[in-house]
Amino acid sequence: MENSFDAIYILRGRRYEYVNPSFCAMTGYSYGELTASDFDYNTLIPPESRDFMERRFAARGTGTAIDPRYRIPVRRKTGDVVEVEVVTVSIGKPGEILVLGIMRDITRRLQAERDAGAASEMMKGILGAMYDTVFRFDHEGRFVFAHSPSIELITPPERFIGRHYSEILPPRVSDLMSQAMDILRRGERTEFDYTLDLPGGTRSFTTVLSPIIHRGEFSGVVSTVRDVTEIRKAEAEQKALTEQLQRTQLFESLGMLAGGIAHDFNNILMAILGNTDAVMEEIEGPESALQRLVEIETSSRRAAELCRQMLTYAGRDTASMEKVDLNSVIQGIGDLLSVNTPSSAKLDFILAEGLPTVDADESQIGQIVVSLVKNAFEALPETGGTVTVRTGRACLDGENLKGFFIPARIAPGEFVTLEVSDDGSGMESRQKERIFDPFYSTRGPGRGLGLAAVLGIVRGHGGSVRVFSEKGLGTTFQVLLPVSGGQDGQPVHDVPPDRPARELTGMILVVDDEEIVRNVLERMLVKIGYGVVCAASGMEAVSIFRKRRGGFDVVILDLAMPGMDGPEVLEFLRDMDPTVRIVIASGYSPQQVEERMGDRKPDAVMQKPFRLDRLLDILGPPPGPASVSPV
Repeated sequence: MENSFDAIYILRGRRYEYVNPSFCAMTGYSYGELTASDFDYNTLIPPESRDFMERRFAARGTGTAIDPRYRIPVRRKTGDVVEVEVVTVSIGKPGEILVLGIMRDITRRLQAERDAGAASEMMKGILGAMYDTVFRFDHEGRFVFAHSPSIELITPPERFIGRHYSEILPPRVSDLMSQAMDILRRGERTEFDYTLDLPGGTRSFTTVLSPIIHRGEFSGVVSTVRDVTEIRKAEAEQKALTEQLQRTQLFESLGMLAGGIAHDFNNILMAILGNTDAVMEEIEGPESALQRLVEIETSSRRAAELCRQMLTYAGRDTASMEKVDLNSVIQGIGDLLSVNTPSSAKLDFILAEGLPTVDADESQIGQIVVSLVKNAFEALPETGGTVTVRTGRACLDGENLKGFFIPARIAPGEFVTLEVSDDGSGMESRQKERIFDPFYSTRGPGRGLGLAAVLGIVRGHGGSVRVFSEKGLGTTFQVLLPVSGGQDGQPVHDVPPDRPARELTGMILVVDDEEIVRNVLERMLVKIGYGVVCAASGMEAVSIFRKRRGGFDVVILDLAMPGMDGPEVLEFLRDMDPTVRIVIASGYSPQQVEERMGDRKPDAVMQKPFRLDRLLDILGPPPGPASVSPV
């Protein structure tokens, strides 16, 4: 007993007859203090436990059976209280209270139990606050715990706890888990994503796995699983919107580039065609020389048409806007489409009745239909197929417009729709992404603007387009065009105010920063019979106009010039002479001119390059010899 780690005592009545060294160490009292005849037994017993001990003494005195094992707090000499577990046995004669007791300090054990209980409650709280599903695996990969507050488990826990993951998980997920276990056994954290085909549809999940290391050894895995289906959908939508925005910015940038190049080329072509016309009227040389000039003119016209196509791609060439019935446009080119239908193909028309009109350039809308139908025919196999042209109307909100190209440019509302479908081989996603690129074709090297011009026309009309296509399932192009503006569906046209009558002088002021353009216009106007004064800048034009106190019938004004540009010059000249006619001559399209002029309306717009007859149509013949010297 002397060497026992447990505290051992012999108690007669309420007096200790024997205590071993461990009892002394536990209580803090010496052997002599504890076994002294005047030592109060209750010194070791806290007040709240004394009634309990008195009941035990009373039971022993009457021979009543009591539980030999109990727990009680013991107060040490220092005042500290320790929790002990006691086992007692009576060793005296009947009616005599002589007890052998063995006490063990369980303070640490009880604290550990309390800590474990608190930790367990905290863990329950943490798990209760989590939306994630939590699994625990042992070191071999068997399920030992599962908690799933937000995800309905495919298999109830009682059917997989104790079983290896490879027996429960789908093969693809099980393979990912095996790869993860190799990493976890190295003590490293890992994660992976996967999808499951569930009764309600395909769901996406992500799982994070951490190793459990006990005494330096891998002993298991804790895994959290989160349903990220909605997050992945949102990410996919955001990615699509980002790509759409990038595509929009690309089209805008290319459009600005194309528009700028076309403007500069039109200025150059103005000089080439103007001088060519003049020389062709004056030349008296060999027929071969005249033929060369004709070829120069023809090539220049082709270059001018290319500039027009570039402006179309930029969405800036919609000069003849009017109220247009889409069905009438399609019916008007029906014969042309039928003639160009391959013998192995069939062309169907499904035109909705009672469509509202659209504000559009009729020829360009016809170009859209022809281009899309031609593209659909080319997508058909050699054995033939069917191309369908369908019209309709739709009322779309911002959410519905997300799938269209360049949605930022169009406002929700009512649209007329044009669909051209084929039952050809369809396109892969990478082909769809490039279908509107200039000079791109799914059938080899592209030539020309192709569908890029279609997109440009649609953009220029304030509409949009989208493509439905899958490999082997054909392709459908859907075009949106906003219904006509104005009252009762009538388009709204802004026209310059009527000019008061004035005495004509036969003098014209030409304002252009390009010298070669000024020279060509001067020669053309002199040939008609007008007097001409030229200005190389907006400031010079205002100065000349002020010095001459007007005196000009017409001002031919360039739009884009360094310093004071066309709109500013127009405003100054109108302030000085409200009756003067102002004609804008620009390499930009009429639509671009209108946008840049804003509320300042010219009397006419001429798009460069133009010929002498066009100039005469706008100005009319001179009233007679110029009444003011052009010098």
